[in-house]
Amino acid sequence: MSFPTEWTSVGSVWQLPEQGCRPAPTNLRQCVSADAAALPFASTSFDAVFIGYGLRNFPRLSTALEEVYRVLKPGGVLVSLDFFLPERSWLQRLYLAYLYGQGAFWGVVLHGRSRVYTYIPDSLRSFMSAKSFSRLLDKMGFAEVTARTFLLGGISVHWAWRRDRSRTT
Repeated sequence: MSFPTEWTSVGSVWQLPEQGCRPAPTNLRQCVSADAAALPFASTSFDAVFIGYGLRNFPRLSTALEEVYRVLKPGGVLVSLDFFLPERSWLQRLYLAYLYGQGAFWGVVLHGRSRVYTYIPDSLRSFMSAKSFSRLLDKMGFAEVTARTFLLGGISVHWAWRRDRSRTT
């Protein structure tokens, strides 16, 4: 797999609303703050879309994924890394407690405030499992949906390709 030589960042760590675009890697072509449910790009513009720890924060996940599908070129890939809920309810409770404890600990150690990272389990409580997300991607028309889970399903990397032909529903 080859990687593009130029990148576009949408609402990422390189963009802060109050500061505008910060200095970024030299191959970052543009930095855009945009609504994931209405991306300001032409259809079939990108070879790949990468989403890191953002899925659970989209208020309309299906709409955002439709936009990702729209802006991907045929054969383009979506790669996402995010927290998910484990499948079993008892494991979900244990995992959320673990994330809360780890978040509070590292928040104090690194920033002197316990709440810096405890938003993560809060944002995850009503989210889905990695398996459910794979099914959603498949239902939305993505092909070859693959997931690799970590921490008993609590973190997952997903790969999904836009079909080469028009999507059928």
